[in-house]
Amino acid sequence: IRNCYFHHNDHGVMGIVRNLTMEYCEFGYNGYGNTGYTHNIYITNYPGTGTSESFNFILRYSYSHHCDHGHLVKTRANNSYIEYNRLTDEIGGKASYELEFPNGGVAYVVGNVIQQSSTTENPNIISYGAEGNLWPANALYLVNNTLVDNRPQSGVFLSVRQGLGAITAVNNLLVGQGKLETAGPGNY
Repeated sequence: IRNCYFHHNDHGVMGIVRNLTMEYCEFGYNGYGNTGYTHNIYITNYPGTGTSESFNFILRYSYSHHCDHGHLVKTRANNSYIEYNRLTDEIGGKASYELEFPNGGVAYVVGNVIQQSSTTENPNIISYGAEGNLWPANALYLVNNTLVDNRPQSGVFLSVRQGLGAITAVNNLLVGQGKLETAGPGNY
């Protein structure tokens, strides 16, 4: 999917796909206020996928913003590539997570600007593995990103469920009062 604008829907994009690439797209003002159930982007499990089958999601050069209580990006893929995007909830935004990998997998988060609004109700900016492990390989590579916490109560830049693979975070700029809550092994 390239050069598309998804706006003012229940979900911007929600799909059960085996392999999906989205580039140069914009997602905004999606959801209808039912906390955490409608998202700008939600990529769910491919039916019948065994743990040996590849399931890839690539999001590049895109802009996701102003989701109404859901996530800016949520993916259950076993291989996720989130590269060079602007994932920013901005002034007045009410997104839950800006970026979520609920079942872990191998996730490359490279070169993004990820910003949490001051009016969000959820303190987590990036969440990895909150719903437990689904895939045999689990690793998060958080490299060359700018993470901005505008939440007055102080948010959480990265929340990782314990025992869910190696976390490598290198050369990221953390702006705001947020903290890292990583419970897994890794290099920080």
